[in-house]
Amino acid sequence: MLLVFAAHAFGKPSGGFIGVDVFFVISGFLITGLLVREREQSDRISLREFYARRARRILPMALLVILSTDVAARLIFSATRARQTYVDSLWSTFFLANVHFARIGTSYFDALRPPSALQQYWSLAVEEQFYLLWPCLLIVSFLVARRLRVDRTRSVVGAVAFVTVVSSFVLCVHATHSDPTTTYFSAATRAWELGIGALTAIVRPRLAATRATLRVSSSWIGLTAIVAAALLIGPSTPFPGSAALLPVLGTAAILGFGDMPGDVGSKWALGNPIATYFGRVSYSMYLWHWPVLIFAKAYFGGGTVGFYATGIAATLALSELSYRLVEEPVRRSQWLSEKPYAYDRRNFQEWVTDNDRVLIPVTVVAVLALVAGAWSWANPDVTPVSARAVASNPDAPLQADKSLTQSSVTAAVDPLTRDIEAALAVTNWPALSPSLDKLTNDAAPEWKRDNCLDVRPQNEAACSYGAAKAPHVLAVVGDSVAVSYLPGIRSALEPSQWRIQVLTQSECPMVDVVTRTHGRDNTACVSHRRWVLDRLARLKPDVVVSAEWFGYVDSLADDGAAAQNATTWRDATARMLTSMAPTAGRLVLLGAPPTSGNLQDCVTVQSGPRDCVRKVPGTWTAVHTAEQAAATAAGATYVD
Repeated sequence: MLLVFAAHAFGKPSGGFIGVDVFFVISGFLITGLLVREREQSDRISLREFYARRARRILPMALLVILSTDVAARLIFSATRARQTYVDSLWSTFFLANVHFARIGTSYFDALRPPSALQQYWSLAVEEQFYLLWPCLLIVSFLVARRLRVDRTRSVVGAVAFVTVVSSFVLCVHATHSDPTTTYFSAATRAWELGIGALTAIVRPRLAATRATLRVSSSWIGLTAIVAAALLIGPSTPFPGSAALLPVLGTAAILGFGDMPGDVGSKWALGNPIATYFGRVSYSMYLWHWPVLIFAKAYFGGGTVGFYATGIAATLALSELSYRLVEEPVRRSQWLSEKPYAYDRRNFQEWVTDNDRVLIPVTVVAVLALVAGAWSWANPDVTPVSARAVASNPDAPLQADKSLTQSSVTAAVDPLTRDIEAALAVTNWPALSPSLDKLTNDAAPEWKRDNCLDVRPQNEAACSYGAAKAPHVLAVVGDSVAVSYLPGIRSALEPSQWRIQVLTQSECPMVDVVTRTHGRDNTACVSHRRWVLDRLARLKPDVVVSAEWFGYVDSLADDGAAAQNATTWRDATARMLTSMAPTAGRLVLLGAPPTSGNLQDCVTVQSGPRDCVRKVPGTWTAVHTAEQAAATAAGATYVD
């Protein structure tokens, strides 16, 4: 839980998201161990009691956080983003969040949405989908084993878990490269992680017979593996895939060897009061931390004192209160149960005595964080983002430049510069049409309505605009940036008897270089570019307009230093322009606009225009210079 929180709040460690994989293994270990013991003791598994325990454990907190998040979204987010949160909450309520977010992640338009305040529910959905089938699968296996007169519970469960692990892992490794987004969220490709936990629960009694030195070293190796995974794995690592083996097997080693009587293994590090405290509140903390951070960022801006203070304090306070007032009382209640449970209502003094070693430091941190948050709330303009922070994170919010005066605005010579500087001086949102509440992730109609982003032989004719026998022909090549320019190109040229032929492909720049997409080489773009060159040779257009996103320079297959990548991009662009030159009357390289932050993210009920000010990314400047040089070398026209 602390790995996940640190990654989400501070961006460090880079692989902190592997905390979810650790959670899956622990869950498989605990639940399978419970089912096996129930079978061994009573010769049966009660599905009613199992799902009653799951309901008491999961539902109250899950529904409380969903409801609270919807209310906060209504108060803080813009209307569009609030509506998106309501949709997310419906999928999360029915434990289908992983299906929903996989669909969003594979949809070009939806993928541009700001992060959902309920995105953490995908892992909960994976777990519940697994446990919808796992107990039933074990019961069927026991029935079959009884028919075959095999009455060894652990052997039966071990065999089922082994088959689950192998089949799910093979699917996971294959699908991580072919469909990484869906694989990340899929219960089928995550089942092997829960299965590893199940296998560990089965063999653990036998592990107690191993030598003490082996048990101690194995548990420490397991803890080291988890730490190493958090430090070595990053957002660019194909995941889960085989990379997930490191944290998964590390967790299995700790569960198998880390709690043996008399050992000085990893229990020494993980069994202390602070660790066990966060272990107790981990479920509440996992559900609360993400929406708290999302709302803190929306209100204060990421990387500010208010963001960190509110994020830490509110997460700690909500986690503790929810655990004491909701999670534990309901879990120990008789709700949905066949058996009565006696709830130990310890008084406040006893509770403080039992937890004083943890409560004191936690309380001090929470109070300090709340004080800092209140100070930041009262002084929102005294925590500017440093120049170094902006350089490392182009999307970091900036404070308005207080040195910007009316005289400096009117002194600007260039009209565009004057307009931009005047806009930067605005402190309140003007009346806009459409209004900010209408913000959506939309695109050119040629892309969204006509499906002309990915042009192939079968839809080439349908992606031609203007009169079929027009005297002039213009071809548009490149990626989604090129398609986004189409409305302007069409409105300018179609009335003048031009035909516009679209030959674009998603995530495929018309540049002679191999880029990486979703962690793998995008070799399909090489074939697409060959096809485009062939079509241009046949079409012989009067003008070819090429445009592509500038960010590919950071994801080259032959990656190097920033200056080297810019040079590679310049040379590759020049080669492609030179290849197209014999087939076109004129070549035009149309530069991509510098990206800003997501307006749905920075526009909130409390925000102003200053919250949406961003620095132009350094990558854009480097590509802008490289493309100008490439166009000059190839005799093409560069349009800034």
